[in-house]
Amino acid sequence: MLNKSGYSRLLLGSDRTKYIKLLRLANEEKYDQMVVQFAQLIVDQRYQVMMDNLVQIVIPPKRNNQLRLQDFLI
Repeated sequence: MLNKSGYSRLLLGSDRTKYIKLLRLANEEKYDQMVVQFAQLIVDQRYQVMMDNLVQIVIPPKRNNQLRLQDFLI
């Protein structure tokens, strides 16, 4: 449902239990609560990815000699 509305895909991982709980909200016809909480879960996941990437940009790797492109890749 969220994917059809243009939201990013949800990566379950450790959030699987929360995912199941949110699906139960649909069974209770609490769709508005379910959508809001799914959206927040997606935002939280994307925020962490963004922060991890920013740390690599803001805190450059230690320089041994000449910097290479590989020094900036995970």
